[in-house]
Amino acid sequence: MADAAQTQKIGFWTAVNIVAWHGWTALATRLCMAVFQEGARSIWELPEVVSATIVLEAVCIVEVGRIVFGGLKGNLSLGIGLHLTRAFVIFAIFPCLKDHMACPVVLFAWAFTEICRYPLYIFGGSLVSKLRYVVPVITFPLGAGGEAWGMYAALPQLEGFFRYQAMFHIAVNVIGGLCVYPGLVKKGARSLGLLGEGKSKKT
Repeated sequence: MADAAQTQKIGFWTAVNIVAWHGWTALATRLCMAVFQEGARSIWELPEVVSATIVLEAVCIVEVGRIVFGGLKGNLSLGIGLHLTRAFVIFAIFPCLKDHMACPVVLFAWAFTEICRYPLYIFGGSLVSKLRYVVPVITFPLGAGGEAWGMYAALPQLEGFFRYQAMFHIAVNVIGGLCVYPGLVKKGARSLGLLGEGKSKKT
């Protein structure tokens, strides 16, 4: 009975991962279409982009909750910081940046990071493990840097709490990003066998 319940639980979360993977892929496709059709500067004015980003990021936040309760392995402090920043950018910054290039840069970085992360949980295996740990070497600085750029650009439109929050997150992205990035590079290099044998944790 316990085994059956565990199997159902695993099946449920695998299905969630598959749906999220397809969702991020569809979002990336829509972003590419928007760049060529509507123009990159109008991306956050598209309702489907806004709603899809919110829903998909909500799934990521649920995953952080699973880490908290031991249902998923991962770097809890990095997960909390990363997704708190994403949530702040979605609800407080993107609405101020409808015509700013930071918006598509950040969205593309998020989408390609997630597209390359979910296959590890769905399929497993050496190839997708390499993909999951190598891709953030490129997308993390684009995402973190783009977020900081967007928050800086939005400062004149922000007041009070949101302005101070933006300043705080800019500092976190710049200083924290510089601290975290060498570890990401090391994980990517290890996954390619450039630093000898070793297994990276799922984060």
